[in-house]
Amino acid sequence: MSTALAGANKRLDAKGLIAFDARNEADRAKAVARTIGVSLELLSATERSRFAELAAFPEDAEIPVGVAARLWARTGCLEEFESEDLLGRLFDLSLLLDLDLGQRFFRLHDTTRHFLRDWAGKEGLFAQHKQLVAALKGVESEQTDVRTRRYFYLRFPHHLADAREREKLDALLLDPGWLKAKLEATANTQTLVADYQQYGVGEAQSLIGRTLRVISGICARDPRQLPLQLAERLGGQEVVAATGFVEKARRLISAPAIVPLKPSLTPPGAETARLEGHSRRVAALCLLPDERLASGSYDGTIRLWDVAIDTESARIFGHEGGVCALYLLADGRLASGSWDSTIRLWNVTSGAETARLEGHSGWINALCQLADGGLPRAQATG
Repeated sequence: MSTALAGANKRLDAKGLIAFDARNEADRAKAVARTIGVSLELLSATERSRFAELAAFPEDAEIPVGVAARLWARTGCLEEFESEDLLGRLFDLSLLLDLDLGQRFFRLHDTTRHFLRDWAGKEGLFAQHKQLVAALKGVESEQTDVRTRRYFYLRFPHHLADAREREKLDALLLDPGWLKAKLEATANTQTLVADYQQYGVGEAQSLIGRTLRVISGICARDPRQLPLQLAERLGGQEVVAATGFVEKARRLISAPAIVPLKPSLTPPGAETARLEGHSRRVAALCLLPDERLASGSYDGTIRLWDVAIDTESARIFGHEGGVCALYLLADGRLASGSWDSTIRLWNVTSGAETARLEGHSGWINALCQLADGGLPRAQATG
């Protein structure tokens, strides 16, 4: 150990390492590069090449060992156990942020990833993404581990885009079979919507993306609905039908299924999204400062929605009856009126009740705040 430390210190001295807290951005970049360079010198030339290829992976992601093994089998003819050994060596040299061979994933530190991307350069990254796309070919039809399969469905469109494989990316976005398989692998309808938001081009892909936003809640509850919903809502859209998308979707409908003889489901149009989750009538809405939408329902709950991705982000419980009125106070708290004859004030960050105003003998269906900043007055029925 002392010999290794002495060797590392000599390398650091030779590199002229500068302070990590340097205020100058260029100096910080040099400090990082010199520090990583010390570890790189302990790798062989082929090991450095394999490490450099990790630049193509996304940040803040658990990267499956199986994916790296497929890549390195293609670029360096490594067996899977050799890939695991190399990952272990990189982790020992602090070139990986995390490595879990039991759970079969690793992570890159953002700083290391930025170094690798700068090292590769624009054209180098393009070439790496092409290699990764080629390495991932066949994952969907092979017996692969769950992590590798999920990574493939989550990230393959990203790698196709960065590999400039537009034709292949278009083929995915116009393939309902891909959407069905991706939903099965990820169990998240928003991953489907995100692909069209990021990579969709043209009217047909736009219509499919908009339809996915509308049906995301339906398919989250019952993924088997996906082919039927797509086929029936897009059946009248000639620009989509011309691609073969609708016919392919119809062939994916699993029996038994109720298929309308005539178009009866809302096609993509004025409706851009549908937020579903309340079990009874929605009686009140309120926009929050962070642009989330609050909804009050006769089911007695207040739900907060991230309208950018059409998902419920929080749920507030406490009322003993339906919520009929919502009002945002100047101090950022949310006021609610209910069948239970109370007005309650909520911290929308924590969901905690901060105050309760009692006195009415009937439903509270209207709230407002006075100009002097006083607490809301309410109107009650009965």
